[in-house]
Amino acid sequence: MARTGVCAVEFAADGGVITRTEFARLQSALGRPRGEIDAAFDALDRDQDGRVSREEYVAAWESYLLSDNPNSTGARVFAGL
Repeated sequence: MARTGVCAVEFAADGGVITRTEFARLQSALGRPRGEIDAAFDALDRDQDGRVSREEYVAAWESYLLSDNPNSTGARVFAGL
């Protein structure tokens, strides 16, 4: 739950989006390898605009929590945390 809270702070601080740099800084602090960070960000950034919106982030969490698909965006992003 702390990870979600940290992301909420990032969203609030940056107008409702997380940039690749912000996401990488957060994920690195959590011990995630750089290659996984880039892949996770790319999966989250569905519209490929270089930012993850709150909506994109929530959609990934929903797919992780509500889907049985191990290849869902949420599973690819959050299962390794």
